[in-house]
Amino acid sequence: ARLHPAIRYDYEALADVAPTLLMDPVDLAELLSIVLDNAGKWASETVAITIGGGKVPVITVIDDGPGMTEEQIAQAFEIGTRFEESKPGTGLGLAIARDLAASYGLEVTLSAREDGRRGLQVRIGPAA
Repeated sequence: ARLHPAIRYDYEALADVAPTLLMDPVDLAELLSIVLDNAGKWASETVAITIGGGKVPVITVIDDGPGMTEEQIAQAFEIGTRFEESKPGTGLGLAIARDLAASYGLEVTLSAREDGRRGLQVRIGPAA
C-alpha cells in the first residue's frame, strides 16, 4: 500500500482457521510483494486479496485494471517481458514469483477475473 497509496487493498480470509503455508517467511514475503506490487501498478482503484483453501492455502489477488489478453498471459512469466514501458519494473518479477512458488510445490497462475469484470486474477496455490 505504501508503493501505491491511491489503491485500496482489501483482504479477506475465507477459512475459519488461520491457514498454514510451509514456506520460508522471507520467500513468502518476496512472492507476495511481487504479486501485490504488480496488482497495485495496474489497478484502477482496488486490489482484493483472499486466502482460502484446504490443507494448503490458496491466495488469490484480483485487480480492477485493464487485465491481460490470452497472448499476454502466455508470455507474462518469460524473463524480461514487459507490456507497458511507462510502468516501472524490469520484467523479472513474475518469473521470480513462479520459481519461488515452484520451489515449494506451488504455482502462480494468471487469468481473467472469474466474475467477468475487467482486471486480472492471480492464484498462488497447489497445482490445479
